Amino acid sequence: MKLLAKAKWSDRAARGAASIEFMLTIIIIMFVMFWIWELVMMTYTMNVLSDSAKEGVRYAIVHGLESSGSCSVPPDNTAVVSRVQDFAKMSLHDMSGMTVAVTYQGTCNLPGNWVRVVVTYPFVPYIQLPVNYSLHATSEGRVVF
Repeated sequence: MKLLAKAKWSDRAARGAASIEFMLTIIIIMFVMFWIWELVMMTYTMNVLSDSAKEGVRYAIVHGLESSGSCSVPPDNTAVVSRVQDFAKMSLHDMSGMTVAVTYQGTCNLPGNWVRVVVTYPFVPYIQLPVNYSLHATSEGRVVF
């Protein structure tokens, strides 16, 4: 009789231990899967920023001044910035916090000068953490037209 009662208690204890182990394991697995998703989204965002900077440089190098133009007035960068923002929006990201800086060698967009586009974006993870990530992408090219 005592042996039968002891066996029932042992089965209950084993089931309880298995439940606790399952709960701890599933919590760890969900935590790891969530952070993998966050890393994938950060990598995707970085890729979008990099492609946007490249698109901005591509636009700037083919829309420079004619060779007869002068450098007395700083170039208007609004078209380049707009092109970068439009390209980034196609990725379905919220790019309202994105900043774009366009600089030319010698502040002139004559053919032969270099152009640099720097895109900065404060990455917002799905869970608000005390750490803020700021992603940067830079691209350079030479104005050809």
